[in-house]
Parts: sequence; C-alpha cells; structure tokens
Amino acid sequence: MPEHRRNKARTLWRNVHISFGLVFDLLFVLTGLTGSVLVFYIEIDEWLNPELTFSPTKEPWRSYEDMFQALRTAHPPRDHAWRLEVPSSQGRMMTTRYYKLKETADISVAPLMVWINPHTVEIGSSRL
Repeated sequence: MPEHRRNKARTLWRNVHISFGLVFDLLFVLTGLTGSVLVFYIEIDEWLNPELTFSPTKEPWRSYEDMFQALRTAHPPRDHAWRLEVPSSQGRMMTTRYYKLKETADISVAPLMVWINPHTVEIGSSRL
C-alpha cells in the first residue's frame, strides 16, 4: 500500500475514532449526571425545599398507624395503599407516596408525595 493511501486511511480512522469517542463520552457523562441525581434526590430535594427538614428532637416516633391516620385525614379520598419511606437520619421528614390517583391515571408514574414529621405526625408538604 502506498504511503499517501496509508496516511489517508490512518487520518480517516483517527477522525472516526475521535467522533465516536466524543459521542459515546457525552452519553456516559449524561448517564453519570442523571444517575447522580437519582442517587442524591433526597438531599437535592431537601436543599431546594428546606421545609422538608426539622430540628432533631428526643421525642420518640409516633406509630405508623398514627401517620397513616394523619394521611387519611389530610387526603380523605385516597383509600388505597400509601407507601412510607423511612428517613435515613434524624431531622428528616418521612416521605409517603400514593400511586393510585384518579387525576393522573393516564400518566404512567405520577404519585402524590406527602412529607410527615414522624415525631409530631404533622404534614410538612404535599405535591403531585
């Protein structure tokens, strides 16, 4: 193979390699960023919404039944199952989710999220 054809082939291969590398690197960066958001969504949500935290107290947690009754009082038409997410540290609200919403039945995942103080059973925040 003549020298000039080998140089052209090498240049073409290098350009193809760089182009594919940049495209796939961009996909890996986007995957990493979105994955990080999914891993740290609780901390990000608390940073954006400081009302989701409270000063830690020595009071014991109220029962899960008390929390469920507070949810039923705050949202009476929601008679299906609620999902409770136990907070990972003191000073965090308990996150609850309700998935069987009539208002968002046509959307695949759109839960009602409610935050409850596990010590006082007060509703901190609610959002669709």
